[in-house]
Amino acid sequence: MEKELSQIIISKEKVIEDISSTLQKIKNKGLDEKDWQLVKDILNGLSECYRHAIDDFFREVDRSSDRLDNVEFDRYNDYSEPSLSDCVKKIRDNYSGTPINFFPSTSKGPCHPQCLVMSSGDWEFGDTKMRNDILSYWYRCFYKNRFTLVFSESWQNSSWSKWKKMIDAYVAEQEYAVSGNSEDVHYTVIIIEYSNDMVHLRYHEKSI
Repeated sequence: MEKELSQIIISKEKVIEDISSTLQKIKNKGLDEKDWQLVKDILNGLSECYRHAIDDFFREVDRSSDRLDNVEFDRYNDYSEPSLSDCVKKIRDNYSGTPINFFPSTSKGPCHPQCLVMSSGDWEFGDTKMRNDILSYWYRCFYKNRFTLVFSESWQNSSWSKWKKMIDAYVAEQEYAVSGNSEDVHYTVIIIEYSNDMVHLRYHEKSI
């Protein structure tokens, strides 16, 4: 039992380290100040939430160990282990009402410079409604959106190549005409894959 609990500690601490490492990698990319602040606040919030969840889990296990004999306590698996997905949902709720476009969402709303996609559960990078909704948003808000941050709990390499081509095309340096004058537009897209065992920076591209 102690060995299994130790493995849980190691696994959860790795996730915390992954979050810190991902934050550093993104910091080195030279984001716009407002976009960097959003990334930093969210990843630091996830780290804090997950650490609290780990602490709460082991406090509950410790309390149970004081009440139960060793045979019964071997059923510690009955307790819910900390879930990073739960923290992702909490962070999403914290930004409710802020001038950011969110996915998933039940309404389109006005266009904003920043977009936050927080996909918990199984989201395939194939022809899914969420993916198509994001693409529709990008082109509906072409003149307004500048930064999209995606958290995905699933990853399918088989369908990613098609999705990546679409993102690359969107991020590529573009320009549009305003009152007869050509103006540059710049986009940044970051995709972070996560699970209860790891956090990984999957994609980071910005217009030149």
